[in-house]
Amino acid sequence: MFDYKRLEALSAVIREGSFERASQVLNITQSAVSQRIQALEVQTGSILVVREKPVRPTEAGARLFQHTETVRLLEFEYAKAGAAVPAEAPEAWPTLRIGVNSDSLGVWFEKAMAQIAQRHAVLFDIVAADQEDTLELLKTGGVIAAVTSDGPVLSGFRKMQLGSLEYAAAASPDYVSRFLQAGVSPETLSHSPAVTFDRSDTLPDQWAQTALGQAVRFPTHWIPSVAGHLKACLEGACWGMHLTVMAEEHLNDGTLVELAPGVRVRTPLIWRYSSRSSALMRELSDSIRAAAQSELIQVGA
Repeated sequence: MFDYKRLEALSAVIREGSFERASQVLNITQSAVSQRIQALEVQTGSILVVREKPVRPTEAGARLFQHTETVRLLEFEYAKAGAAVPAEAPEAWPTLRIGVNSDSLGVWFEKAMAQIAQRHAVLFDIVAADQEDTLELLKTGGVIAAVTSDGPVLSGFRKMQLGSLEYAAAASPDYVSRFLQAGVSPETLSHSPAVTFDRSDTLPDQWAQTALGQAVRFPTHWIPSVAGHLKACLEGACWGMHLTVMAEEHLNDGTLVELAPGVRVRTPLIWRYSSRSSALMRELSDSIRAAAQSELIQVGA
């Protein structure tokens, strides 16, 4: 049997990213946190965290973290069923560490999150990453549930189809007149600066392949912000891939021009959560399904 205080120390270090912040959360000394994790490592026979800044879990540590967080949530619900958990005791609230792709944040996910936060004493720890990266986080145990890309069934997890985010390539009229006056072609695009979210963002490349039938190398700005993409393009700095739900107003009023009208890229999203999920996680999953059906493009649309 694992010592609960040791498991609590491991979870705090992984969530907070440092022994110092974990000690503040647990209200114990940093040395005590370290001793508890060392004792847990001796018990498991595995190194559980990589001691660097920020602290990150090893594969064994991430799996144990995922198990601990799931059990903690089940224990919370069991205790709540027997007696009401006082609202004035936030230290007793469970934290749901969930991976969400960055484009879903600010578009639809918060709607589902808010419904649960309004009804239950629970906190969310959202890890924002590309949908392929959130899938990897779930595989390695860094989160207990995630919005991911499509992919194989993961043992021990339920899989729920959510729908797709849709993107259009667009730029300001001024940008088009400066860089793409001769039309969109491999030649003109290769001299037209784009904007890309990060090194794992392949949306501009997918669009170019679809629109032009071939891969194109183009200069790019790197801006890790959905709103930043839109602003940079509205200001005429670049062309970029925009969520149609966010860019629709600008496409309609002409402040953005679609580079290849009708050529869109869709990214299907999946919700994955533990098969041993608690009633709270199942309720969150229902809220996520409802929000996705309302805000995402469904099959056949």
